[in-house]
Amino acid sequence: AAANALDDYEEGTFTSTLTGGSGNPGTKINTTYARYTKVGNTVNFWISFENFDSSSYSGRVDVEGLPFTHSNSTLRVVTQCAQYNLFSWSAAEYLSGVLEPNGTKVVIYRIRSNTGWDDPSWNNGAGKYLWVNGTYTTG
Repeated sequence: AAANALDDYEEGTFTSTLTGGSGNPGTKINTTYARYTKVGNTVNFWISFENFDSSSYSGRVDVEGLPFTHSNSTLRVVTQCAQYNLFSWSAAEYLSGVLEPNGTKVVIYRIRSNTGWDDPSWNNGAGKYLWVNGTYTTG
């Protein structure tokens, strides 16, 4: 439809929230910076959580509140993630994000050599950073 035509261009800001799967503080952490560009049905996004306190967080790592609903229930687009001082870390690990099917959430996973994907280990305290960016399609 017209809303998803190639000449349909939109850009803006949005608010995203960082949550833990089994533990969250009373006040959730909102983005320091979140922008998107939408051309037709393709959305590019950039999210930044900077200099926050991750105390009381545990379990799965979710970034909630993408600006548009991801359209596909089976295709889970992998996003790029970077962190500083947020998770316990080893040299053989890296982060990847997966979009929730038909949703507005990115789930962050730790990927390690010779093992499956699992939840990163939170390194709770102050001075934490997380950056997530990616591309996905809408309806």
